[in-house]
Amino acid sequence: MLQSMTGFGSDETVTHGFSVSWQLKSVNHRFLDLVFRMPDGYGELEILATKQLKTVFNRGRIECTLSLKSQPGVERKLQIDPEMLNSLLCLEEEVNSQALGDRDPLAMGNIITWPGMVKKQARPEINDLEGGKTFSQVALESLDCAAASLTTMRQGEGKGLESVIRTLLDQLSSLVDRVVENLPRVQSDLKERLNIRLSELTDTAIDEGRLAQEQLYFINRLDISEELERLKIHLNEIVAVLDHKEPIGRRLDFLCQELNREANTLCSKAQDGEITQIGIDMKVIVEKLREQVQNLE
Repeated sequence: MLQSMTGFGSDETVTHGFSVSWQLKSVNHRFLDLVFRMPDGYGELEILATKQLKTVFNRGRIECTLSLKSQPGVERKLQIDPEMLNSLLCLEEEVNSQALGDRDPLAMGNIITWPGMVKKQARPEINDLEGGKTFSQVALESLDCAAASLTTMRQGEGKGLESVIRTLLDQLSSLVDRVVENLPRVQSDLKERLNIRLSELTDTAIDEGRLAQEQLYFINRLDISEELERLKIHLNEIVAVLDHKEPIGRRLDFLCQELNREANTLCSKAQDGEITQIGIDMKVIVEKLREQVQNLE
């Protein structure tokens, strides 16, 4: 199934006394670009989350936001600030080294009542266990659900894109058919114009063999049969690629470039006003097609 690169997915899970919320926002990008916004201290979780998302998505810039909110009425652990404790003990040693006589060491009561020394747990540690699972395991399970939600939305967008793409392909095929219908007339007009020009050279000696060669070269140079065949081949290839299960965005983008190249050549070689106008219409539709294709994974 086709997937767009734009979408949104989210999930919320309660664990360790906290609400764990993931939000995934995806937009177009040439490659897979994962951008994480997480609380400080979760570098290890970010590495695990990156590996996990790379197994799900292939392209797109995905902003991954992790939010933690403590649950009301849940008693959280008390924690001592290790940096503040270390600074306080170092300061005690410095004071003792400069003071005269012996001094009693800081009592536990003095330490824990020091302003800012004891705090309630601000967030769970990555290896905290609850119900047999670490916080990181629970967070990654929630990320899986958010990724599934994003995938569902991207597939829905992809289905809509496929419908638009097939409509544009039908329009291109109709234009190619119009050129094919006009091809005999164009070739006939070309020969007629060539004969008129030759008839104007009544006073000039002409080598019949050389003249035949020049006529053949002129007709071949302005022949658009090959361009029409390549246009048909590329259109058929796009239709076939739409049924592939793997990501096809890059391949379709390349085929759109090829379609545009053939349409350009058609316009420059046709030497016919109607065919040139059809070629311009082709280029307009190819550009619309490419805009849609660039949204695909």
